[in-house]
Amino acid sequence: MASAKRTSGRFVVVRDHHAHDPNSGLASSKLAKLDIKNNAMSTNLTPRELLFDAKTKFGSIPVDMAGSLDALNRMIYRTRTKNASDVNNANMIDPIFTGEMRETNDLEGAQQKAIKDSFPSINEHFCLFHVTQAWRRKLEKLGIYRDTFFGKELYEFWTLLKSMPFVPLADVGKTFEEVVNLLPIMKTPKQKQFEEYLRTYYFGPRPNLSFPPQLWNVVESSIRHLPRTNNSVEASHRNLDVSKTDGVFFKYFFF
Repeated sequence: MASAKRTSGRFVVVRDHHAHDPNSGLASSKLAKLDIKNNAMSTNLTPRELLFDAKTKFGSIPVDMAGSLDALNRMIYRTRTKNASDVNNANMIDPIFTGEMRETNDLEGAQQKAIKDSFPSINEHFCLFHVTQAWRRKLEKLGIYRDTFFGKELYEFWTLLKSMPFVPLADVGKTFEEVVNLLPIMKTPKQKQFEEYLRTYYFGPRPNLSFPPQLWNVVESSIRHLPRTNNSVEASHRNLDVSKTDGVFFKYFFF
């Protein structure tokens, strides 16, 4: 038996629970997460082995409900990092944002300057999604984005260019030159403009790049299971906006 009701402009379908506790799934996911955390502290098992053991014990669904793969990997890493400087500093009565504290932002100069002025010791990092989005928009502005489609002359170049953030930082310069060599020998004026754009702002070799590789390279972030984008933050903002529109207010943080 199911019923529906309208709440804040939305239709919500309510179904009765049969043969199980309605909160059993939530409880199991919390137990699975706690078990993973405890095992991370007491064993040297790899994250994959920890998740496999948890799925064997609790089942796949509770572990999936406990969090995304990236979120669980970050929890395991931080559990094993004793006295992490970012955690200790952030938990002080007067927080000090240094050490491992980092922010991932869009490619906005004013935003970057404001954050750096407020937190001079913070580690900056640009959002991977917005970096590649900026490249794509430049191609669109030049009118050559369609040339990156499968089978077109810029397809291989574009595919490998989007992989540049995953190249070890020390190899970025050399690898970029190899990627540029995939451009047609007889470059069109617009293709030359795009190459010059990449060299001027992202790759060089030029001093004082606006967006140097160390600010958008994600090798270390991937190894340490840190966020590569700020999509989760933007999603939280959208949810907050929706809650305000619906007349519901949630207190996410206290400052």
